[in-house]
Amino acid sequence: MDINRTTNGIKYWQSDHKFPQMGLQFMMRDFDKQSPHRLTFSAVPYLEFNILKSNLGRLQIKHGTGLAFVAGHKKGNVKSLLGTKLNASSVIDLGYSFNSKGKFNVKPGLLLSHVSNGNLVSPNKGINAVFAYFQMAYCPKKLPVNYIHNRKIFPGKRWRPEYRLSFGLYDYVKEEKKIGLKLQHLVMQTYLHNTRFRTGLGTEFMHDAAFDDVIISVYAEESVLIGHLVTRYGLGIYVNDIPVNSSRIYEKVGLAWLPFKLHDSVGQGLSIGTDIKAHKFKAVMIDVYVGYLF
Repeated sequence: MDINRTTNGIKYWQSDHKFPQMGLQFMMRDFDKQSPHRLTFSAVPYLEFNILKSNLGRLQIKHGTGLAFVAGHKKGNVKSLLGTKLNASSVIDLGYSFNSKGKFNVKPGLLLSHVSNGNLVSPNKGINAVFAYFQMAYCPKKLPVNYIHNRKIFPGKRWRPEYRLSFGLYDYVKEEKKIGLKLQHLVMQTYLHNTRFRTGLGTEFMHDAAFDDVIISVYAEESVLIGHLVTRYGLGIYVNDIPVNSSRIYEKVGLAWLPFKLHDSVGQGLSIGTDIKAHKFKAVMIDVYVGYLF
């Protein structure tokens, strides 16, 4: 079940992104009775972007990250492949919403869902699902929206360097009160395409607290700018070594918040964020980081 509303451009990023819908998605899944997961509940806040519009309807892409609760964590001697009951939940959704003059409209689409604890607690196989859906939406008060079309802003400074220090946390053992830690330094040159998208390319250094076994990688990243909020999608390649039981290529998906005043409607300066680092789409750690975009 989704509850959402249309943005009207009262904030610049809303008109810049062509007035996306803001919403909250609730999902309940009932697994097979023999599954240790059983009922899984999730609540995910999201933004739904209107990619293409026509007289027929709108092609939309939805992305959000929230929380999931796995009620059937353990059944008898069968343990769940998730090490915790409370997990992170992310969705990516592509669908087509048909226009309607009445209070109802329909939307078929495809949804990809992921539930895991980011390997903060082991085991963490995660629950991945992809499925087609047919959605009917009801709007009790279908009133015309007064859209505010803001004057387009063009950033003055396109090239900007960035530094991040992240703390990679994994394999927490409650009984021993121990948790794995990796420190990662990212030095990156970024290019601001416009007030919506930024691309970065740089080098990342990963090591433990004793500075042993420094592993170097080349890292590329694409960011979506939504006011003070930034969503990031990264891809890295280890150069000099590969971590144990890992692949040479890794992925990162995360969020960051830039608390200081926007310049040309773009966040800069201090950032605070988190992401999930994965090898072949299997999470290996949760990163918590601070950074500075010059």
